[in-house]
Amino acid sequence: MTELEIMRVMEKILNYDNSYPIILVNDFNFFYQKGIESCDLEMYDVALSNYDKAIELTSNQNDLSDVWTEKGLVMEKIKDYDMAIICQDKAIGYNPNNEDAWYMKGVSFGKMAKSVDDPLHNNAKECYEKVLSLKPNDIQALDNLGVTLYRLKDYEGAIKCFDKSISIEPNQSFPWIEKAKVLKE
Repeated sequence: MTELEIMRVMEKILNYDNSYPIILVNDFNFFYQKGIESCDLEMYDVALSNYDKAIELTSNQNDLSDVWTEKGLVMEKIKDYDMAIICQDKAIGYNPNNEDAWYMKGVSFGKMAKSVDDPLHNNAKECYEKVLSLKPNDIQALDNLGVTLYRLKDYEGAIKCFDKSISIEPNQSFPWIEKAKVLKE
């Protein structure tokens, strides 16, 4: 099978088909997983429609938080950062301790920033700090907070983030490279 043929088969599997048993068609997990799989295949419209269906099918706060987080991830991937932040805010509304939603909200703020001194970096900083209050050794949040602090010209704070990241995972290159950039300032 060629890659194109595989993609066509996957598209048929992922698109809604009335032949699915009714128990699956009305199941939150079914649509949630279809959304994740669609996103992985970069079929973002399909992912969004599956997430919308999953939202309709549940009232569980944690499920709603998770699906809004994933929906926000899709919005970030298609570069609709305003909508990504709205989705992450909804996820956080259902679960204020959803570190993935806080992290992705920080990423979106960082990507929306138009310059190094854009005040949106302060919003990203707050999001990464929230992640670290929930999960103190989150390397991605430490690294992103370090980059954000560097952009905010808080060089001492940036170095502390990179040092902590290095102490947790010394073989990763990113914090070493970013720390070197800060030390040049």
